[in-house]
Amino acid sequence: GYSLSLLDPSLPAPRLFWALPVALAAALLLLPRVARGFERAGPQAAGTLLLSSAVVAVSWGWSAHYLRSDPGLHAALAVPFGGLLLLAAARLASSAWVAASVAVTVMLVYASFGHFGDTPPHAELLLLLAAGPALVLVLAGFLARELGELRWAWGFLFALVPNSIFVIDAAWMAAYGERFEAGPGLTLALPAALSALILRKRRAPTHALGWMCAAAALALTSGFADQLDQEEFAVSCALFAAALAWIAWRLKLFGAGWSALACALLATTVLLVSAFLPGQHERSDRYLWHWISYAYLLPAAAVAVVLWLEPPASARGLAQRRGILGGCVLALLFLWLNLSIENAFADTPRLQLGATRGHAHDLCTSLAWGLFAGVLLVLGTARRAAGLRWTSLAFFVLSIGKVFLYDLGHLDGLYRVASLAALAFSLLAVSLFYQRFVFGRLGAGARA
Repeated sequence: GYSLSLLDPSLPAPRLFWALPVALAAALLLLPRVARGFERAGPQAAGTLLLSSAVVAVSWGWSAHYLRSDPGLHAALAVPFGGLLLLAAARLASSAWVAASVAVTVMLVYASFGHFGDTPPHAELLLLLAAGPALVLVLAGFLARELGELRWAWGFLFALVPNSIFVIDAAWMAAYGERFEAGPGLTLALPAALSALILRKRRAPTHALGWMCAAAALALTSGFADQLDQEEFAVSCALFAAALAWIAWRLKLFGAGWSALACALLATTVLLVSAFLPGQHERSDRYLWHWISYAYLLPAAAVAVVLWLEPPASARGLAQRRGILGGCVLALLFLWLNLSIENAFADTPRLQLGATRGHAHDLCTSLAWGLFAGVLLVLGTARRAAGLRWTSLAFFVLSIGKVFLYDLGHLDGLYRVASLAALAFSLLAVSLFYQRFVFGRLGAGARA
């Protein structure tokens, strides 16, 4: 357990001392049931008492050994303080008091984390750190009738997950190191998922169910990404985007679809910047299944799921949204292709795009670009997607320009012959393909 030694023996134990405002707040919440006229005054007084007591507990705890002697005290206070404040918010039907409940819970969890010092936290303290957010999330499910129509309230409750997972994750790392790093995410995903189930059973409004599903998805995807060694943030964003797209499709939530697009763009941007940062990643001895594969192909697959779940492009703005998502998928695939080639030919322990030179590397890159363009051309023709065909044409032009302006000036012997032969063959194949499948189909459609 934790030491409860006191500087002054006449003072009560810290947890017993703070039981007084908790008991008084609970009595104030029960007051409207026994006395009329206190329907709003009772919850408001209880909320004010809990909020002010939490501020005193945190500020006093940072400066007084009296409270620092028990590292789990603030985490323990987060359970009744956060729960009772949420009950007061439900009685008052107020989003502002829901925000206060979330703020107090997070504040007490962070305050407890600051007292660990050099001592690794024990399992019981980890449970206390998660107990406050878990109680508030599950309790919110049971208060669906009172909080259901408060749209901002569920957004504040969703914010409880990302604001708590950092502390729980840091405490987990201090206690267990890198053993099962998904533990903190699962710890918060379970109560959020349970709250979503309760909301569904109680026929809560769709937006409330969507917020809780998103909270569970965020915790789950963050936990899964923590198990990886590279690009955890980008992978988590991409997986969360796929989860948001599923929520938007399943619950018909327009805002979740735009949030999925934002997360997909964020993941793509992070991976794009990371790919060009010098020495950002280590070289792998494997040629195919290495960190590049899961760090880029997994987000690409997740963004493809977002694109697949998108509504038809007939609605306003959806065509542009689908185009952006498709561009993200192609960008991630192209980055994976180039980084894999860089990893195969690099002779340094750290990777950097464009740093490797050599005839074999340049030839392989040009062939890979041409093959990538060819695959896009086939897919664009099969799916009658003009965007893919134009993108494939752009990659063909890029490949041709690279061969003429760069490769042929550095290659000699058989490498130059191979580059010219591959270029001639690819140009002939592309022209025949366009003549047979693209122009021929367009001509048949015009005659019909």
